[in-house]
Amino acid sequence: MSHLNSLILCICSATILLSCKHKNSSVQFQKQYYFYSNTQGNNSIEGNHIYIKEIKGDTIVLDNPLSNILNSINKNWIIGQGSGKPYYDTGKEYFWHIKDIIKKKNAIVLHNLNSFKKELPIVFWKCGPFPVVFSDSLSASWGFSKIIYDQKDSLYKTHIYECDTDIVNIYLATSKSSVDWKIKHLLSPEDFKNVTWNVPEKNGKMKVTPLVSDIIKHNEKFYSYAYGDDSQK
Repeated sequence: MSHLNSLILCICSATILLSCKHKNSSVQFQKQYYFYSNTQGNNSIEGNHIYIKEIKGDTIVLDNPLSNILNSINKNWIIGQGSGKPYYDTGKEYFWHIKDIIKKKNAIVLHNLNSFKKELPIVFWKCGPFPVVFSDSLSASWGFSKIIYDQKDSLYKTHIYECDTDIVNIYLATSKSSVDWKIKHLLSPEDFKNVTWNVPEKNGKMKVTPLVSDIIKHNEKFYSYAYGDDSQK
């Protein structure tokens, strides 16, 4: 019976792996202009991570043929890699500038190749000549949640909020290019005065909105996840 259970488990595992592989391979490649996170070029899915097959001096050879990506990047792009640790693995903990791209050999020559970990996946970032500016009207520094791409109106979207200020609001940021953003005020602290897990100050005034930590798409709808102060503290 134990042998039979093991056999069933192996068959199920193989079926799942084959199904995932087939699903990823059927995704049409999408050309990106600022960021590549997988071989499909589709940043809205996890897809297949980009791995390195071997390292020769200052040259890395990609694990799989990635002509679509290599044809759409140049020396203005950089290669990023995470640390491999949870919450510290966004693909920008370490990065290297591209010196040359050898398409025939599926290889990339990098500047100062060090601290590179062959076992970890890589991503590609586009280096622009100008910084991304959300708004000149926001006070102090700001934070933002996950950036999503809404296919219904072809816009990148995220929530942003003020930091290092006495009052914190939530804003909606939208962009067509992910470089130039339009800001719209969305929610104020008073909108959460009856929310038990987002408590007011000791004087009873609401000064801070909950912070949006994630955005999930389910059944063609986006859901925002937020957290606030514990009402018991």
